[in-house]
Amino acid sequence: MVDLSNGAHISGSTTAVVVRWVRGQFGDEGVLQLLAEAGETRLLSQLEDAEEWSSYRQATALLEAAVRVTGRPDAARRIGEEMLTQHRGTAVVDLLRSLGSPEALLESIAQSGSKFSTVFTLTPREVSAGHAMVVGTTPPGVPRHRLLCDFTLGILSIIPTVFGLPPALVTQRECQARGGRECAYTLSWDTVPLVGQSEDQARVQRLEEQLDGVQMQLNAMRMTTAELVTTEDVGVALDLITRRAGAAVRATRYLLAVTMPAEDRLRVHSCGLSQHEAEALAPTLLDQVSTPSRLVAEVASSTRRYGVLAAIFPAGATFFDQEQELFAAYAGYAANVLDTAWALEDARRQNETARALLDLSRSLAEVAAPDDVAQRLASAVPSVVDCDSASVLLWDEHEQVLRLRGSVNMPADVVATLSEVGVRAPDTPALGAMLSQLEPLFLHADGTDAYFHQLLQRSGSAAAIVVPILGGRHFLGVVTAGVHTDTSRLERNPDLLERLEGLAHQAATALTNARLVGELQHQALHDSLTGLPNRLALVDNMEQTLARARREGTDCALLFLDLDGFKQVNDTRGHLAGDALLVQVTQRLQATARAGDTVARIGGDEFAVLLPALDTSQDAAHAAARIHAALCEPFDLGPNHPGAVTIGVSIGIGFGQCGQASSTQILQSADHAMYAAKAVGGGFVTEPRDAQKASTALPRDRVVPRPAGVAVAHY
Repeated sequence: MVDLSNGAHISGSTTAVVVRWVRGQFGDEGVLQLLAEAGETRLLSQLEDAEEWSSYRQATALLEAAVRVTGRPDAARRIGEEMLTQHRGTAVVDLLRSLGSPEALLESIAQSGSKFSTVFTLTPREVSAGHAMVVGTTPPGVPRHRLLCDFTLGILSIIPTVFGLPPALVTQRECQARGGRECAYTLSWDTVPLVGQSEDQARVQRLEEQLDGVQMQLNAMRMTTAELVTTEDVGVALDLITRRAGAAVRATRYLLAVTMPAEDRLRVHSCGLSQHEAEALAPTLLDQVSTPSRLVAEVASSTRRYGVLAAIFPAGATFFDQEQELFAAYAGYAANVLDTAWALEDARRQNETARALLDLSRSLAEVAAPDDVAQRLASAVPSVVDCDSASVLLWDEHEQVLRLRGSVNMPADVVATLSEVGVRAPDTPALGAMLSQLEPLFLHADGTDAYFHQLLQRSGSAAAIVVPILGGRHFLGVVTAGVHTDTSRLERNPDLLERLEGLAHQAATALTNARLVGELQHQALHDSLTGLPNRLALVDNMEQTLARARREGTDCALLFLDLDGFKQVNDTRGHLAGDALLVQVTQRLQATARAGDTVARIGGDEFAVLLPALDTSQDAAHAAARIHAALCEPFDLGPNHPGAVTIGVSIGIGFGQCGQASSTQILQSADHAMYAAKAVGGGFVTEPRDAQKASTALPRDRVVPRPAGVAVAHY
């Protein structure tokens, strides 16, 4: 039997929006009356904290009080309609939007709903374009409250707005709270953007909100890093990680269970569990894996396994697949904290080393680029190890080469060689051995390895130690320390290795986080199917190109492309064939582009090519003609989609002579020109009165025949 007065049943997101809506109606006085009417004894800050959870009775009492205080019978539904508004630009809406469409979100409504309630399960029964039927049920012992039904109606109605569409029309044909066997909701919505908002505008808005969500996620991770750096108490740091991980994935219970190497006790930190419950549950999770209602991430570094970080939903509620990776990042933070704590325990006997490691940790928290991490790590080596020179080389997995990215007191010619040419496995058997065994190397100038013998001589070093930087068992690079004369300073001993490995451990975490940040930023600015820059990245590139054009007095142009006949390929051959066609279109565009041109996917079957530094306006027309010819050639989509495919393309050209036009003007100009070409079936071009003078103003409605199949507009 569910205890309706005690438990994590309704999320803090719900109570927060109730308070916010009442405040919007009647101000702070209305909020005070709301709390009194609901019999609330909790602090207002708790009710407005999205990480907190309320019992079923507490939540329904708040909704009943909202109706009484405002005098509005429809208060619960109006509050539901505000539910996602408060999350605009956050990771919550970004996660929902990543599903791609209202239909996909409704297909996953059980997972989405678990972010807000653990006592009411929504299940899709029928989903099609612009239409869905969803049913909801409560577990045994939990009566369905009529205001929660109204609240759910409000939430369901705004699902399409997450994707830039008008709200849905929602009707409830059956209701548990009113005697039905289940709650059955029918939704219908328009599949075109809001009136007054073009498809492009809707797409840009969604991309901007997505970028805001990614940025908030990055800021949360950076904030966590900064707070951890300034927190010296391990227990406080682990509590912080547990809370932040909980905010990231929004479950009801969280638990961190770890053991320090020098201890024989399990340290347990939790949220949503009593200390007794947490200590009883912790040992059972150490060897568990993730399940639909439980996320389990191993807290482990490259050398030690400490325990696990777990997020737990009641049975029936589930997580999204994307949340596992995010949760693992916080487990990585815990491992980094424990690595640092263990290193400090040992380094307390050597204050100079401890101070250097702490300074490095703080330094690495301020950077986000791998090259910056490498240089700061190299600079820290002489403070930790008695050496004359140091370097950090990072591994390029694609090219299978180590390249220098940070150095201290190394000759310029050696720095240039290691930076540009790098070190490859065929150069020396020592690198091949390190890649396979992942063990440190101790090198001497009189050793048998010819490559390193020459390198040490050029560096003026008598000996060096090379320690791998590992992310788990993944090779990320090496950190080196060298001495000019006294080789005894780098004798093989556990203390020396532990110091360098401590540096390498911190570098591994910083490099992994830097690459994760880079990947997130790349995803926010690139199309997932073709890998091309998206509209946001294109606009940024245009702004830089225009600034350069203004400085140098050069011309630039933008080709706006829309594929003709692409919809027919999608309709007759399926979306997989359409995706394959878009990938091949991308390849042909890249093949025809000049070095320095930017090819971007605006969305759907629309592409753009930014042409900087043009000699004449005819260069843009010639580029458009090349593209037109390339894309009108038949496409072979492979054995899964037999038969050649032929499409056409409408191309509009917008000019920004000497950077005088804005990026928005050029986009609009090229867009209008493209539609002019499309309107007449291609083969027409809009030109200035004097085609030889690119600066001549052009009426946008002037069109003349043009065999190249493009349209041009000038600013």
